[in-house]
Amino acid sequence: SKACRTRKSMASPGISILMGGRKFNLRTIVGLGDDCFELRALRRYRDEVLANRPGGAAEIARYYAFAPRLLARLGANAADPEAALRSIYACYVLPAALAARFGFDALAFRLYRRMLTALSRAARTRI
Repeated sequence: SKACRTRKSMASPGISILMGGRKFNLRTIVGLGDDCFELRALRRYRDEVLANRPGGAAEIARYYAFAPRLLARLGANAADPEAALRSIYACYVLPAALAARFGFDALAFRLYRRMLTALSRAARTRI
């Protein structure tokens, strides 16, 4: 979709960005619960698949080290934080959760890497 080709990117369903003293949370914006399908699928993928593949632990650590900083920068640069988070959900979170749920582990991993790349680009650019 057009939204997926923009520089508005994504992270995990529990992420938030802060802009102008206001916190924008992806779960709230798209109506996800704490135990939603997406979180369950991505947590299972992280814990059962990614953590057990070569370099997986390093990828998990990288995500937790970089994602919060990238999201903070995204929040500072986003003209519309809610739209940015919806785009993150549509372009990465939901597709990765579906891929993980149905055992398309390589696709789930590619979506995760694309998400970090897109977040990095968006954090450097006014969106």
